[in-house]
Amino acid sequence: MRQFLERVRRETPKFYLQAAIPALESYRSDELHRLWQCQTDLLTQGKLVWGGMIQANHALMTPGDFHLPGEVVCSPDPIFESQPDLLLDIASRIYDLKHTKPDDPELRVVADHITDELHRAFCERIPTQLTNGHVVVRYTVIFYREHLPFRMLGPSRLMPLLVHGRHNMAMILPGPLWMPELKEAWKPDSDFLERIQNMQAADRAERRQGPVVRVTPAAIEALKAFQAKRSRRQYIYVSFQGGAKSLDSVDQGKPGDVEATIEGVRFLVDGETARKYWGLSIDFGQIGEQRGFVIEE
Repeated sequence: MRQFLERVRRETPKFYLQAAIPALESYRSDELHRLWQCQTDLLTQGKLVWGGMIQANHALMTPGDFHLPGEVVCSPDPIFESQPDLLLDIASRIYDLKHTKPDDPELRVVADHITDELHRAFCERIPTQLTNGHVVVRYTVIFYREHLPFRMLGPSRLMPLLVHGRHNMAMILPGPLWMPELKEAWKPDSDFLERIQNMQAADRAERRQGPVVRVTPAAIEALKAFQAKRSRRQYIYVSFQGGAKSLDSVDQGKPGDVEATIEGVRFLVDGETARKYWGLSIDFGQIGEQRGFVIEE
Protein backbone atom coordinates (compact mmCIF):
# COMPACT_ATOMS: atom_id res chain seq x y z
CA MET A 1 0.00 0.00 0.00
CA ARG A 2 2.81 2.41 0.84
CA GLN A 3 4.41 1.69 -2.56
CA PHE A 4 1.11 2.58 -4.23
CA LEU A 5 1.06 6.00 -2.55
CA GLU A 6 4.69 6.62 -3.46
CA ARG A 7 4.06 5.71 -7.09
CA VAL A 8 1.05 7.97 -7.42
CA ARG A 9 2.93 10.84 -5.77
CA ARG A 10 5.37 10.71 -8.68
CA GLU A 11 2.59 11.28 -11.25
CA THR A 12 2.63 14.67 -12.94
CA PRO A 13 0.08 17.35 -11.97
CA LYS A 14 -0.94 17.62 -15.64
CA PHE A 15 -2.70 14.28 -15.44
CA TYR A 16 -4.51 15.32 -12.27
CA LEU A 17 -5.91 18.44 -13.92
CA GLN A 18 -7.36 16.40 -16.77
CA ALA A 19 -9.45 14.58 -14.16
CA ALA A 20 -10.92 17.69 -12.50
CA ILE A 21 -14.57 17.45 -11.43
CA PRO A 22 -16.69 19.83 -13.53
CA ALA A 23 -18.86 22.27 -11.60
CA LEU A 24 -22.06 20.48 -10.57
CA GLU A 25 -25.25 22.54 -10.53
CA SER A 26 -26.72 20.47 -7.68
CA TYR A 27 -23.97 21.72 -5.33
CA ARG A 28 -24.38 25.40 -6.04
CA SER A 29 -26.19 25.94 -2.71
CA ASP A 30 -24.17 23.38 -0.75
CA GLU A 31 -21.15 24.17 1.43
CA LEU A 32 -19.26 21.65 -0.68
CA HIS A 33 -19.24 24.20 -3.50
CA ARG A 34 -15.96 25.29 -1.88
CA LEU A 35 -14.36 22.40 -3.80
CA TRP A 36 -14.46 24.36 -7.06
CA GLN A 37 -12.71 27.32 -5.45
CA CYS A 38 -9.66 25.21 -4.57
CA GLN A 39 -9.80 22.12 -6.81
CA THR A 40 -6.74 23.12 -8.83
CA ASP A 41 -4.69 23.43 -5.62
CA LEU A 42 -6.06 20.11 -4.42
CA LEU A 43 -5.12 18.33 -7.63
CA THR A 44 -1.65 19.84 -7.97
CA GLN A 45 -0.59 20.42 -4.36
CA GLY A 46 -2.81 18.10 -2.32
CA LYS A 47 -1.26 15.44 -0.10
CA LEU A 48 -2.11 11.85 -1.00
CA VAL A 49 -3.34 9.78 1.96
CA TRP A 50 -5.54 6.78 2.64
CA GLY A 51 -9.16 7.41 3.50
CA GLY A 52 -11.70 5.21 5.25
CA MET A 53 -15.40 5.65 4.48
CA ILE A 54 -17.70 6.30 7.45
CA GLN A 55 -20.93 6.59 5.51
CA ALA A 56 -22.26 7.60 2.10
CA ASN A 57 -25.61 8.13 0.44
CA HIS A 58 -27.28 4.77 -0.28
CA ALA A 59 -28.01 5.88 -3.85
CA LEU A 60 -24.27 5.54 -4.56
CA MET A 61 -24.52 1.81 -4.01
CA THR A 62 -26.31 1.28 -7.30
CA PRO A 63 -25.61 2.58 -10.83
CA GLY A 64 -26.83 6.11 -11.48
CA ASP A 65 -25.92 9.65 -12.47
CA PHE A 66 -26.08 11.43 -9.10
CA HIS A 67 -22.75 12.54 -7.63
CA LEU A 68 -23.47 12.46 -3.90
CA PRO A 69 -21.70 13.31 -0.62
CA GLY A 70 -20.22 10.99 1.96
CA GLU A 71 -18.05 11.03 5.09
CA VAL A 72 -14.46 9.82 5.30
CA VAL A 73 -11.59 9.81 7.80
CA CYS A 74 -7.88 10.16 7.09
CA SER A 75 -4.69 11.01 8.90
CA PRO A 76 -1.25 12.58 8.38
CA ASP A 77 0.24 9.88 10.66
CA PRO A 78 2.57 7.66 8.58
CA ILE A 79 1.39 4.54 10.44
CA PHE A 80 -1.73 4.54 8.24
CA GLU A 81 0.33 4.41 5.04
CA SER A 82 1.29 0.80 5.77
CA GLN A 83 -1.78 -0.09 7.88
CA PRO A 84 -4.73 1.70 6.22
CA ASP A 85 -7.23 -0.83 7.61
CA LEU A 86 -6.80 0.90 10.97
CA LEU A 87 -8.73 3.81 9.45
CA LEU A 88 -11.66 1.51 8.73
CA ASP A 89 -11.79 0.51 12.41
CA ILE A 90 -11.90 4.18 13.40
CA ALA A 91 -14.57 4.91 10.76
CA SER A 92 -16.71 2.08 12.19
CA ARG A 93 -16.39 3.50 15.72
CA ILE A 94 -17.60 6.87 14.47
CA TYR A 95 -20.53 5.35 12.58
CA ASP A 96 -21.56 3.37 15.67
CA LEU A 97 -22.18 6.72 17.42
CA LYS A 98 -24.92 7.62 14.94
CA HIS A 99 -28.29 8.25 16.64
CA THR A 100 -26.68 8.03 20.11
CA LYS A 101 -26.22 10.58 22.92
CA PRO A 102 -22.87 9.84 24.63
CA ASP A 103 -22.19 11.37 28.05
CA ASP A 104 -18.69 12.41 26.96
CA PRO A 105 -19.04 15.92 25.45
CA GLU A 106 -16.43 15.30 22.73
CA LEU A 107 -18.11 12.08 21.65
CA ARG A 108 -21.49 13.83 21.77
CA VAL A 109 -20.26 16.31 19.13
CA VAL A 110 -19.08 13.44 16.91
CA ALA A 111 -22.41 11.65 17.37
CA ASP A 112 -24.43 14.78 16.58
CA HIS A 113 -22.42 15.50 13.45
CA ILE A 114 -22.57 11.98 12.04
CA THR A 115 -26.32 11.82 12.76
CA ASP A 116 -26.98 15.14 11.02
CA GLU A 117 -26.57 14.19 7.35
CA LEU A 118 -26.70 17.87 6.36
CA HIS A 119 -23.57 18.59 8.38
CA ARG A 120 -20.42 19.19 6.33
CA ALA A 121 -17.02 18.34 7.83
CA PHE A 122 -13.92 20.20 6.74
CA CYS A 123 -10.90 18.72 8.53
CA GLU A 124 -12.75 18.01 11.79
CA ARG A 125 -10.47 16.51 14.44
CA ILE A 126 -11.71 13.18 15.84
CA PRO A 127 -11.32 12.69 19.63
CA THR A 128 -8.31 10.55 20.48
CA GLN A 129 -10.44 8.08 22.48
CA LEU A 130 -11.72 6.91 19.08
CA THR A 131 -8.34 6.90 17.31
CA ASN A 132 -5.97 5.06 19.67
CA GLY A 133 -4.19 8.37 20.26
CA HIS A 134 -3.48 9.11 16.58
CA VAL A 135 -4.33 12.37 14.80
CA VAL A 136 -7.35 11.56 12.61
CA VAL A 137 -9.67 14.02 10.86
CA ARG A 138 -13.03 13.78 9.14
CA TYR A 139 -14.06 15.25 5.78
CA THR A 140 -17.25 15.40 3.79
CA VAL A 141 -16.36 14.61 0.17
CA ILE A 142 -18.22 14.35 -3.12
CA PHE A 143 -18.33 10.79 -4.41
CA TYR A 144 -17.91 11.74 -8.07
CA ARG A 145 -18.85 8.60 -9.96
CA GLU A 146 -16.22 9.08 -12.68
CA HIS A 147 -13.56 8.81 -9.97
CA LEU A 148 -14.89 5.48 -8.65
CA PRO A 149 -13.71 2.23 -10.29
CA PHE A 150 -17.20 1.04 -11.22
CA ARG A 151 -19.04 4.39 -10.94
CA MET A 152 -20.57 3.24 -7.67
CA LEU A 153 -19.60 2.13 -4.18
CA GLY A 154 -18.26 -1.38 -3.76
CA PRO A 155 -17.49 -3.87 -0.99
CA SER A 156 -14.32 -1.98 0.07
CA ARG A 157 -14.46 1.15 2.22
CA LEU A 158 -10.81 2.06 1.62
CA MET A 159 -9.91 4.77 -0.91
CA PRO A 160 -7.03 7.15 -1.76
CA LEU A 161 -7.71 10.82 -1.01
CA LEU A 162 -6.12 14.14 -1.89
CA VAL A 163 -6.23 16.61 1.02
CA HIS A 164 -5.16 20.24 1.25
CA GLY A 165 -4.36 21.68 4.67
CA ARG A 166 -4.73 25.36 3.82
CA HIS A 167 -8.15 24.88 2.23
CA ASN A 168 -9.30 22.15 4.67
CA MET A 169 -10.76 20.23 1.73
CA ALA A 170 -10.43 16.68 0.42
CA MET A 171 -11.41 14.79 -2.72
CA ILE A 172 -11.17 11.20 -3.91
CA LEU A 173 -8.15 10.43 -6.08
CA PRO A 174 -9.22 10.13 -9.76
CA GLY A 175 -10.00 6.50 -10.60
CA PRO A 176 -7.42 5.97 -13.40
CA LEU A 177 -4.66 6.34 -10.80
CA TRP A 178 -5.97 3.62 -8.50
CA MET A 179 -3.91 0.42 -8.22
CA PRO A 180 -5.48 -2.69 -9.88
CA GLU A 181 -5.81 -4.54 -6.56
CA LEU A 182 -7.77 -1.65 -5.04
CA LYS A 183 -10.07 -1.42 -8.06
CA GLU A 184 -10.74 -5.16 -7.77
CA ALA A 185 -11.64 -4.74 -4.08
CA TRP A 186 -14.34 -2.26 -5.14
CA LYS A 187 -15.88 -4.61 -7.69
CA PRO A 188 -19.51 -5.30 -6.67
CA ASP A 189 -20.28 -8.98 -6.07
CA SER A 190 -23.56 -10.82 -5.48
CA ASP A 191 -23.23 -10.75 -1.68
CA PHE A 192 -22.59 -7.00 -1.71
CA LEU A 193 -25.55 -6.30 -3.98
CA GLU A 194 -27.84 -8.41 -1.80
CA ARG A 195 -26.75 -6.50 1.32
CA ILE A 196 -27.41 -3.21 -0.45
CA GLN A 197 -30.89 -4.27 -1.54
CA ASN A 198 -31.74 -5.24 2.03
CA MET A 199 -30.39 -1.94 3.37
CA GLN A 200 -32.35 0.09 0.84
CA ALA A 201 -35.56 -1.79 1.59
CA ALA A 202 -35.12 -1.17 5.33
CA ASP A 203 -34.31 2.49 4.72
CA ARG A 204 -37.40 3.02 2.55
CA ALA A 205 -39.59 1.32 5.15
CA GLU A 206 -38.20 3.52 7.93
CA ARG A 207 -38.62 6.70 5.91
CA ARG A 208 -42.23 5.90 5.02
CA GLN A 209 -43.12 5.86 8.71
CA GLY A 210 -42.46 9.60 8.69
CA PRO A 211 -43.59 12.56 6.55
CA VAL A 212 -42.76 12.80 2.86
CA VAL A 213 -40.63 15.87 3.66
CA ARG A 214 -38.87 16.94 6.86
CA VAL A 215 -38.56 20.71 7.26
CA THR A 216 -36.52 22.65 9.82
CA PRO A 217 -38.06 25.66 11.65
CA ALA A 218 -35.66 27.99 9.82
CA ALA A 219 -36.83 26.59 6.47
CA ILE A 220 -40.52 26.95 7.46
CA GLU A 221 -40.07 30.66 8.16
CA ALA A 222 -38.11 31.19 4.94
CA LEU A 223 -40.73 29.29 2.91
CA LYS A 224 -43.53 31.43 4.33
CA ALA A 225 -41.64 34.52 3.18
CA PHE A 226 -40.97 32.85 -0.16
CA GLN A 227 -44.68 32.15 -0.63
CA ALA A 228 -45.62 35.71 0.30
CA LYS A 229 -43.50 36.97 -2.60
CA ARG A 230 -45.35 34.56 -4.92
CA SER A 231 -48.78 36.08 -4.15
CA ARG A 232 -49.36 33.34 -1.55
CA ARG A 233 -49.86 30.49 -3.95
CA GLN A 234 -51.26 27.38 -2.30
CA TYR A 235 -48.32 24.97 -2.34
CA ILE A 236 -44.55 24.70 -2.11
CA TYR A 237 -43.61 22.29 -4.89
CA VAL A 238 -40.63 20.02 -4.18
CA SER A 239 -38.75 18.16 -6.91
CA PHE A 240 -35.48 16.20 -6.95
CA GLN A 241 -35.02 15.03 -10.53
CA GLY A 242 -32.00 14.39 -12.71
CA GLY A 243 -29.64 15.71 -10.04
CA ALA A 244 -31.48 19.07 -9.89
CA LYS A 245 -33.20 20.01 -6.64
CA SER A 246 -35.89 22.65 -6.84
CA LEU A 247 -38.52 24.47 -4.80
CA ASP A 248 -41.32 26.47 -6.40
CA SER A 249 -44.64 28.01 -5.42
CA VAL A 250 -47.68 26.67 -7.30
CA ASP A 251 -51.48 26.63 -7.12
CA GLN A 252 -51.84 23.01 -8.21
CA GLY A 253 -49.79 19.94 -8.93
CA LYS A 254 -50.20 16.96 -11.20
CA PRO A 255 -51.52 13.41 -10.74
CA GLY A 256 -49.29 11.34 -8.49
CA ASP A 257 -47.92 14.24 -6.44
CA VAL A 258 -47.91 13.75 -2.66
CA GLU A 259 -49.39 16.44 -0.42
CA ALA A 260 -48.29 17.30 3.13
CA THR A 261 -48.91 20.21 5.51
CA ILE A 262 -46.19 21.17 7.98
CA GLU A 263 -46.51 24.11 10.39
CA GLY A 264 -49.18 25.67 8.21
CA VAL A 265 -47.17 25.36 4.99
CA ARG A 266 -48.70 23.13 2.31
CA PHE A 267 -46.30 21.03 0.25
CA LEU A 268 -46.64 19.07 -2.96
CA VAL A 269 -43.85 16.59 -3.64
CA ASP A 270 -43.34 15.41 -7.21
CA GLY A 271 -44.60 11.81 -7.40
CA GLU A 272 -41.36 10.35 -8.74
CA THR A 273 -39.37 12.29 -6.12
CA ALA A 274 -41.62 10.93 -3.36
CA ARG A 275 -41.25 7.38 -4.64
CA LYS A 276 -37.44 7.51 -4.73
CA TYR A 277 -36.63 9.92 -1.90
CA TRP A 278 -39.43 9.78 0.64
CA GLY A 279 -38.31 11.71 3.71
CA LEU A 280 -36.37 14.48 1.93
CA SER A 281 -35.12 17.15 4.34
CA ILE A 282 -35.34 20.89 3.67
CA ASP A 283 -33.19 23.33 5.62
CA PHE A 284 -32.37 27.03 5.31
CA GLY A 285 -29.12 28.58 6.44
CA GLN A 286 -25.78 30.12 5.63
CA ILE A 287 -24.19 28.67 2.48
CA GLY A 288 -20.81 30.26 1.94
CA GLU A 289 -21.46 34.01 1.78
CA GLN A 290 -25.19 33.64 1.08
CA ARG A 291 -28.26 32.16 2.71
CA GLY A 292 -30.43 29.64 0.94
CA PHE A 293 -32.40 26.39 0.93
CA VAL A 294 -30.66 23.03 1.15
CA ILE A 295 -32.56 19.91 -0.02
CA GLU A 296 -30.99 16.58 0.96
CA GLU A 297 -32.03 12.96 0.75
